[in-house]
Amino acid sequence: MKTIIKKLAIGTMFCVSVFTVKAQQVNTLYFLENAPVRSYLNPSLQPLSSFYLGLPVLGYTQFELGNNSFTLSSLELSKQSLLNSIRPTTLFNADLKINLLDFGFRTKKAYWTFGLTEKMDAQLGLPKDLFNLLAYGTPDINGNNFDFSSFNFGASLYTEAALGYSRIINDKWTVGGKAKVLLGSGNISASFDEFSFSAGVDELKLKGNGAVKMSSPAVIEWGDSLLPQNVTFDPMDLTSPAGMGAGIDLGATFKPFENLTFAAAVTDLSFIRWKSNTNSVTFNTDYTYTGLPTVDGNSLDNGGPDFQEMVDSVLTGLENSFVSDKNTDAYTTWLSPKMNLSAEYGFWDNRLSVGLLSRTMFQRKATYEELTTAFNIRPVDWFNMSLSYSALNGRASNIGLGLGFRILWFNAFVAADYLPVRYKYLKDDGDDVYVNDMNISKVPLPEKTDRFNVAFGFNLVFGNKQDKDKDGVSNFRDKCPDTPKGVKVDKHGCPVDSDGDGIPDYLDDCPDTPAEAYGFTNERGCPLDSDGDGVPDYKDKCPDTPVEARGMVDSIGCPLDTDKDGIYDYMDKCPDTPEGVKVDSVGCPLDGDGDGVADYLDLCPDTPIEAKGMVDKNGCLLDSDDDGVYDYLDLCPNTPAEARGFVDKNGCPLDADDDGVPDYLDKCPNTPTEARGMVDAAGCPRDTDGDGVPDYLDNCPKLAGVASNHGCPELKKEIRTLFQKALQGIQFESGRATIKKSSNTILNQIAKVLTDNPNYLVEVQGHTDNVGNPENNQKLSEARANSVRDYLISKGIAEKRITAKGYGDTKPIASNKTWQGRAKNRRVEFMISFEEVTFE
Repeated sequence: MKTIIKKLAIGTMFCVSVFTVKAQQVNTLYFLENAPVRSYLNPSLQPLSSFYLGLPVLGYTQFELGNNSFTLSSLELSKQSLLNSIRPTTLFNADLKINLLDFGFRTKKAYWTFGLTEKMDAQLGLPKDLFNLLAYGTPDINGNNFDFSSFNFGASLYTEAALGYSRIINDKWTVGGKAKVLLGSGNISASFDEFSFSAGVDELKLKGNGAVKMSSPAVIEWGDSLLPQNVTFDPMDLTSPAGMGAGIDLGATFKPFENLTFAAAVTDLSFIRWKSNTNSVTFNTDYTYTGLPTVDGNSLDNGGPDFQEMVDSVLTGLENSFVSDKNTDAYTTWLSPKMNLSAEYGFWDNRLSVGLLSRTMFQRKATYEELTTAFNIRPVDWFNMSLSYSALNGRASNIGLGLGFRILWFNAFVAADYLPVRYKYLKDDGDDVYVNDMNISKVPLPEKTDRFNVAFGFNLVFGNKQDKDKDGVSNFRDKCPDTPKGVKVDKHGCPVDSDGDGIPDYLDDCPDTPAEAYGFTNERGCPLDSDGDGVPDYKDKCPDTPVEARGMVDSIGCPLDTDKDGIYDYMDKCPDTPEGVKVDSVGCPLDGDGDGVADYLDLCPDTPIEAKGMVDKNGCLLDSDDDGVYDYLDLCPNTPAEARGFVDKNGCPLDADDDGVPDYLDKCPNTPTEARGMVDAAGCPRDTDGDGVPDYLDNCPKLAGVASNHGCPELKKEIRTLFQKALQGIQFESGRATIKKSSNTILNQIAKVLTDNPNYLVEVQGHTDNVGNPENNQKLSEARANSVRDYLISKGIAEKRITAKGYGDTKPIASNKTWQGRAKNRRVEFMISFEEVTFE
């Protein structure tokens, strides 16, 4: 059985390889920069040459062969492993493009292309259940159901005429497109909505419905049969297309940075409307065959059935079961559009680059994706190489290689995506495998490859856009081949020098240098200014202007003397001197007396040195307060007008009585010395309490009193008598501070007086005679005064109204030589003072 599967599978691959997935491409060709036909993959990719011509067939030919399920190594698997590796629908691949005529040319930033290409594309899809049937056949009992609804095939042969245009928009963007006219030579396609097969031990069942469409130069007569009855072909019919269509390709490239390029394109957005010799057949069938031989039947026992008779019976029954509907209406087929997205990053002036290309092909309701990475080498202008690796529909595939050459006017390239790198022979199991009489088990076959493609071309090319320094001028015409990147150049490829000063614009900081400055510029293209005065040397008549004069020169570079006083402005401290005025070495008008007023304006030319800055605009001495004393002598410069005539030699107002009130305000000009500081604003002595006793004489300045009591309130006679009596009436224990009880009466009287007169403040004074130690006398006097104070406080007198002080023997009132005198000196006195306060 394994050998049968090999024969069937390999035979199928080779026999039906003409039925392929539509509109393939060779991805590795995408990165061959010097290949003129890259615009087939993206119409925005401009060729390097100024003009190219592709010869018939040699200009561009592409071929592809393959499938998406089998490799040679797959056939070495076990039956079940092989079936597990097969996809739900196996697609066999082959594609052919042959150039008939191809050329293109550049016009400044645009590139025009024209191509006439013969293309063949087709398809064959085999459902997985077909391989299951081939592998296992039919079971002995119960039957087995197979779904063949994904079976399809199709093929088209057409000529494509394409006019392409691409344009460089700016340094970043290039866009392009192609308009196509398609001339169809022939087409056939078939598909099924339902196609099922059921095989049992004694019967076959076939059920299906679908359609077959065909258009060709030949005339086909169908009759009533499922198969064509007559075919008439005239070679001249090939000159008249069987169908016509149109399409477009669109593309763009974007360079965000110098070494990075992104590109996107959609190609083969095309259709063909088939009108000539069209035949469309829609059909359905529901057929059951019960004539299969059985294991115990006579025919098997007698050497087997008549197989040819059985086949003829099945075909006759199958044909009779078909219900078909034929018509000759025109129909439309669509090519399989592709979307190409790429990114490429270059190194070392793009001599090396890495690229990534994503290709997505849309065919009917399915998409087929392929991701290709590429390493690209461009060591010299005439040679390109691209080494690629592809992941095909999610499966790792083989490496690819592209080579491009240019020698003089000849360009050649070849590229393939799936180079087979491992080969092997089919195992010899005693039953060699033949295809078309060729023993393929004796031929080395690619082990890991499920497809192969190749594109090659030979073109005549003229001009060259190879541009080593990327300045937009090809190497052939570039007289300055090492221009830095991004620099604007002229038609010869040399950096532009707009002002003709010999310094290219990209280095020229002064791009508008006039012709007369040629030879007077620095390395940055700016006119020289050797003395730095702001006037370029080619205009400077005073080339040695001092540093201090910079910015103060005229249009020919000479120092300015604006006021014409003979002193240049950069030295002139007085740049606005009137004409004719004599000036000093710094350009200022002479000022003989140094008062700040120039001599030519000074009406008082002999101003003293001390008066500098204190003169008027005429140079005369100022007397700002008009008090008769010049400001430079006036120590009181703001004398009021009323004080004029009342100032001293220093300009200060007089105060004859020295009471602090100047004479011009003083209403009492003869204030006594004792009253100084105690006068009012008019200079008169103050009497705060208004009792007629001026404050400087008033012992109670805030309490109205009488002159006889030094301005204090007069004490009543009885109070004076009481205090006089108290001098000797307060007695103490001998040598002690203890008050004798006999003194309580008078102390109570004094307490009552103080209670009745809350404005009395009392100082209790203690005195002794001179008997004994003075220090002890002092302490005794203080203690006795405090004892009296404490007694009065005990009677309700506020503490703050009473003070106590001892004087010892320092203030006698009589002689201490007699006992009478010493008795008088031993006393307690009450000193009354007054205050305008309210006591609590």
